[in-house]
Amino acid sequence: MLSELDRLLGEGCRISEIYVVGGDGTFNHILNWTLAQPQDLQPTLMSMGGGEFCYMTKLHGLSSKNPIRNLKLIVSGKVCPTRVEWEPIKVHDSLTDKHKFGALVANGIVSDFLEWYDEVGKGNMLKVVWMIIVAVASVMIDAIRKWHGKLKRVRGQVKMDSFTVPTPVFVGFAAGAVRELLPFCRPFKGKTHKRNFNAIAYWGSFRQLAFAAPFAWFGKIAFWLRHRIKNQPTHALTVQTSDLRMVFDGDLFYWSTNGSGQPEERTFTVTKGPTVNLLSLTTTSP
Repeated sequence: MLSELDRLLGEGCRISEIYVVGGDGTFNHILNWTLAQPQDLQPTLMSMGGGEFCYMTKLHGLSSKNPIRNLKLIVSGKVCPTRVEWEPIKVHDSLTDKHKFGALVANGIVSDFLEWYDEVGKGNMLKVVWMIIVAVASVMIDAIRKWHGKLKRVRGQVKMDSFTVPTPVFVGFAAGAVRELLPFCRPFKGKTHKRNFNAIAYWGSFRQLAFAAPFAWFGKIAFWLRHRIKNQPTHALTVQTSDLRMVFDGDLFYWSTNGSGQPEERTFTVTKGPTVNLLSLTTTSP
């Protein structure tokens, strides 16, 4: 896919728009390819759906996850997308001086869950719901979690702007440039402005998190988590850790080891990335 785009550019073709058919992970590949091009050659992007969750498709204002239906709407002229500016999340690795972009970035328990999801095999929503139920049971009962062995804490230090997580281990963090993730799931609090993004860090117990899951789904903070979670718009989030796993838009990504072959501690810095042009059916910028 990306090699074909490189070939077209190499032949002197100008790519002005790309309609991405696939899930959020597919869109992430195109997003990172786009931002690697000279700014004056970067195409305008639109996610047409085709995956399981398609939060990028929702961001464009499309109500269906069916790419054929969405393409028909646009080609028939029934809808007229407009060009808007959007800024994804940028993650920089201090050890390798590499960076990667995404609409949603997470680590910790989210990485564990996605590893498990990939092992089981990507399926339908019912399978995801079953996994969530098992995960909740695992975190509510330590014996089940230890037997299950899928959900673990991460050793590292997390800082959100001037706030530092007060423990050297955390359960997970997430940073997003989108509001809705899974259906009706809007976990982020507050309103973002230019150059900041949605961010959550959690360092409490698994059991407390399990009981608070319905609150977290809708961006509410249960009273028993108030001193175990930080959920606010943030300008910069830094994570010092040797855990090389990170989730970008539904795909598990492993940062390189700089040739050593062993995980090495490094600092990941999460900020807003450069502006990307998107097509949207909404009248306001995403």
